[in-house]
Amino acid sequence: MVFLQEYTMLDELGRGGFATVYKVRHNELGYIRAVRVLNETIVDADSTTYQKFLRECKLLLRLGNGNHPNIVHIYQPRLLDNKALVEMDYVDGQDILHYLNQNQNLVPVTEVVRMALQMSSALAYCHEDIYRFCMDRETDQLKDDPKNGSKVLVDDQTRKRLIEKYKVIHNDIHSGNIMRREDGNFVLLDFGLAINGDEVVRSSRRKNGAPEFKAPEKWEDDSVLTEQTDIYSFGVVLYQYLAGRVPFPYNCNISAHRAEYELGEAHQKTPPPSIEGLRKEFFERKFKGKEYEKDYPQWLEDVILKCLSKDPKDRFKNGRELYDCVKKHNQEDAISLIELEKKLVEQTAQNKTLETDLGNMRDINASLNTVLNEKLNALSQTEQLLKETSGQMDTLKKENQSQQEEIKLLIQGGNRRPGIWKACTFALLFALLVCGGFLFYSIYIQKSLRERQKDFDFEREYLEEEVFQLENDTTELRKQLRQSNMGEQVVDLNQQINELQNENQTLRTNSEYNGHNAQYWYDQYQSKPQSGSSYMGHNAQYWYNQYQSKLQSGSSYKGHDARYWYNENEKTKGQRDQYKRQLNENL
Repeated sequence: MVFLQEYTMLDELGRGGFATVYKVRHNELGYIRAVRVLNETIVDADSTTYQKFLRECKLLLRLGNGNHPNIVHIYQPRLLDNKALVEMDYVDGQDILHYLNQNQNLVPVTEVVRMALQMSSALAYCHEDIYRFCMDRETDQLKDDPKNGSKVLVDDQTRKRLIEKYKVIHNDIHSGNIMRREDGNFVLLDFGLAINGDEVVRSSRRKNGAPEFKAPEKWEDDSVLTEQTDIYSFGVVLYQYLAGRVPFPYNCNISAHRAEYELGEAHQKTPPPSIEGLRKEFFERKFKGKEYEKDYPQWLEDVILKCLSKDPKDRFKNGRELYDCVKKHNQEDAISLIELEKKLVEQTAQNKTLETDLGNMRDINASLNTVLNEKLNALSQTEQLLKETSGQMDTLKKENQSQQEEIKLLIQGGNRRPGIWKACTFALLFALLVCGGFLFYSIYIQKSLRERQKDFDFEREYLEEEVFQLENDTTELRKQLRQSNMGEQVVDLNQQINELQNENQTLRTNSEYNGHNAQYWYDQYQSKPQSGSSYMGHNAQYWYNQYQSKLQSGSSYKGHDARYWYNENEKTKGQRDQYKRQLNENL
């Protein structure tokens, strides 16, 4: 082929009934582009085929005036050795049909939204915005702007006239004509059917465009060419990219005539299947064992269904209206996403702070647990000491009771001594008086011991209440420990333990009287009657013996005999009985 004298063919990108597309490198300049070469041999430049090819190129060149990033750009067409060709940008990627199949009919929603935004922008440019790059001051009879001579005045009526004149209807939108670049952006290709007439450039794989994407009104009249037909076809593309397949697939198992008839009936009368149901099916097929949850915004489905309305009046008016709608919702989603990201960042920061606080709290809890265990051990030791003290108290109480019984026995023993009062002398009376003094002293000691016993019992009850309260505080402390708020309770527990230890030490110290315990005073009491019951160096037994000897000898004492002293004893008997009653009551 002659064109190979200028280019090196790198790959064949596609072949159709009308043209073949190659990936080439220019031999002299080194750039890489796609070259589209008509299959038909061109006899001369005036041939009908070449003229129609030029019209298509003119249309694409006119679209290139605005340099839209989502529309393929072409360059000057040429006729070399009876072959018509044109250079165009090489798009490094694949059409979205193959990309969808490669991803098992399931692509992320962000892909669908990005494609909807970029392709609706391309349609807005074709259906409306293109006039700003194609209008001519003289040809279109435009008036100069008096304020700025480089501009022209365009009122609403003029604007509508220019849009109607320069708008481009693609007329062959399908998933094979939209390329996805490697960077994730999309490009609209193949405007071959945008030229109206009987003999047009058929760049689609099927004549008259792909039937799965044909609008309902075109099934009745294929010559219908409006913005709404492009909107419907693009709606099918959006549906396919989101749901995983077209709403009404072409049935290859039946005859072509029958398949197209059924397809036309479906497009004209049948509502499209549920997008969510199809997406769920492909999701569960791709991700085995996972349950699908709706992952796309409702507005996207509403836009698609509006594009697929059976009545053209119910669809978007043109690409500009569709683009404005998609852009509005996308901006709202972007704002929501930004706010969500901000909240996520804030929440992440809060989570990190909480994790740090939680770690610190765990360390504090560990320290508090250690302190609590130490305090509980101290409390156990205090309780053990309290039990030992209580045991000592019981022992002292028993000893006190034993002392009281011994005192009673001594008193009772004194009452049982021989009552030969008629023969008693003054010495015996004196001895009884001395014994009474010691009895009064024993009463005083017993009273002191009883008072001390009461104080000791009170102290024990107080300590038992403190222990009970301390156990309650310990239980409450354990509850508060779970809430990590036990600092003050631990301090209070320390104070209470210190107070309890001080009280226990005080109790042990106060169990003594005048520097000696009860055992000492009991021993002292036992020794007094033996060592202190004497008179003039002799005890009561001695004077009794003297009395007996004097009675036998008939001697007198202080001028009186024993009879005299017996009578004196009888006189004071009532006084002694009263003294004994008082003594017994005191005991």
